[in-house]
Amino acid sequence: MNKEAFIPEIFVYCDRWCEHCPFTTRCEVFNPADQERDWSKMDADDFIQEVTATFEKTMSLLKQEADANGINWNQLVADAKEVEIEYPILPTDHEEIIALAGDYRRQVTKWLLECSKEIETITQTHARSFELGIELAEKNNSQFVNALEVIQWYHALIEAKLRRAISGLNSSFEEEQDDFSQSHANGCAKITMLFVKKSMRAWEQISAEMVDQEDNILDHLAALSRLSGKIQKIFPAHEAFIRPGFDTFIL
Repeated sequence: MNKEAFIPEIFVYCDRWCEHCPFTTRCEVFNPADQERDWSKMDADDFIQEVTATFEKTMSLLKQEADANGINWNQLVADAKEVEIEYPILPTDHEEIIALAGDYRRQVTKWLLECSKEIETITQTHARSFELGIELAEKNNSQFVNALEVIQWYHALIEAKLRRAISGLNSSFEEEQDDFSQSHANGCAKITMLFVKKSMRAWEQISAEMVDQEDNILDHLAALSRLSGKIQKIFPAHEAFIRPGFDTFIL
C-alpha cells in the first residue's frame, strides 16, 4: 500500500483488537498474519520472537519519522543511553486510580477462572436451545459470548493504558504542549474511558444470563464506575482529544 494511505499514529490510540477494527488497511503496524495465529498455543520462545519482531518494526517506524523530521537518530539513541530515568512521585489520587485499575484486573481474572464452568454450561445450553429451534437462542448466545470477549480483552488493557495516561500527565514534556487537550495523556485517558464504557455495557449483558453472579457483577460495575469518575476528574479535557482515524474519518 502507498505509504500516504496510512493514517499516522492511528495505532497509538487503538485497542489492539485488529479483527474488530475498520482501519486495518490504513494501519502501518497491522500484520494480517497475526489474525491467523493461535497465541494461546504459542510457546515462550516463539512468543518472545513475535514480541521482538513487533518491537523492531516499531523502532524502524520511529527512525523513519526521525529521519523525515531531520533528527539524527544515532545521536538520539546515544543521548537516551545517558539519561538517568527518575520516576516521579505521583499525587495520591493518581496512585489511587492506578491501584483501583489493578484491583479490577485481578478481580476479573479471578472471576473468569472461578466461573469458567458456569460460563461453559450457559453456552452449551444456548447451543442446545438453538438446535431445538428455540427463538432468539443464537442471538442470546452471540451477545453473551461477545460480552465475555469484551471483558476478557479490556480488563487488563484498562490498567495498562491508564498507567500511560498518568505517566504522561506527570511528564514535563506534556506540560510544554500548546494544546494540552491533544496531549498523549488525554489520548490515553480517552481510550481508557472507552474501554471502561464498553466493559460496563458488557457486564450488564452478562448479568442477564448469570443471575446468581449478581453481587459479583455489581462489584465489577462499581469498580468501573469509580474509575470513570476518577478519569473524569483527573483528565477533564480527555473527551476533546481527537484520535487519528477514529475521530477524523466517517466510515
